[in-house]
Formats: sequence, structure tokens, C-alpha cells
Amino acid sequence: MARRASQLEECFRSFGQWRVAQLHMARRAPS
Repeated sequence: MARRASQLEECFRSFGQWRVAQLHMARRAPS
């Protein structure tokens, strides 16, 4: 159970970092 939870947490963390990067790129690009 703990291993499964940690795996989900790792997935969410990586997705969060990707979203932050996407937001930064969108903010940097002149629209």
C-alpha cells in the first residue's frame, strides 16, 4: 500500500513539475 501511494505521489509530483514548466513557458512566450 505504501509503495503504491509513493508511486502515485511520484507521478503527481512529476506531473506538477511539468505543469509548472508549461505555465512558465506560456508566460515567457509573447501571446
